[in-house]
Amino acid sequence: VMFRDNQTDAPKKRFAYLKKIWDGRDCIFVEGCCTGLGVGNDLFDNAKSIQRILGPAENAFSRYQEILDCCMAQEKGTLFLLALGAATVLASDLCKAGHQAVDVGHVDLEYEWFLRDEGCRTPIDGKYNNELGEEQVLLPIQDEAYLRQVIADFS
Repeated sequence: VMFRDNQTDAPKKRFAYLKKIWDGRDCIFVEGCCTGLGVGNDLFDNAKSIQRILGPAENAFSRYQEILDCCMAQEKGTLFLLALGAATVLASDLCKAGHQAVDVGHVDLEYEWFLRDEGCRTPIDGKYNNELGEEQVLLPIQDEAYLRQVIADFS
């Protein structure tokens, strides 16, 4: 929603290009415990597999070393997609160690806003957004597929 062309087919093209990053790949999402990356939409349907490492919804650096250690224990061919407050530093550390990691930021929220075609940022039920500037209730995600994908929880 941040681009002026959000009422054209350009956002659809951007998401199509983004989806190529994880197309057919084994992925590990490292995300805040209330992020719900890809839950309720098809953004990551083309990934070969998805596993999740959960961190705190806020202040992720408080558990950074544990999260990093867990990531380092994973196979090198896995693609890490990071949506966590410490994502930029984590991506750097993982890449220095030979892993592939991408800080995807709020791509899931952007995709949800794209799907709603409202042209602005709005709350998305069940997904925490630290940029809205309003009080949000942090609720645990109850989606069964999501819960099966969690391999570590540092929240």
